[in-house]
Amino acid sequence: NWTTAEWRNSAIPLVEYDKKMVPSRCSMYEVKMVDDEFVLNVNKTIPCSAWEYDNSFYINTLTQEMEALCH
Repeated sequence: NWTTAEWRNSAIPLVEYDKKMVPSRCSMYEVKMVDDEFVLNVNKTIPCSAWEYDNSFYINTLTQEMEALCH
């Protein structure tokens, strides 16, 4: 079983932003189910279908409400 951090670090490709490599906000590696296990296809990226937000400072933001990360 993977933790949330392990999933995030493994399933999200890195992209260059402001001369640094950061996790993509808009894409993730394709995930397939093989023999009852999740398998990441690192050769294919797909659009993200959900986002996880850090609510430690603000409970809710306009970005969260509108899911305005990749539009």
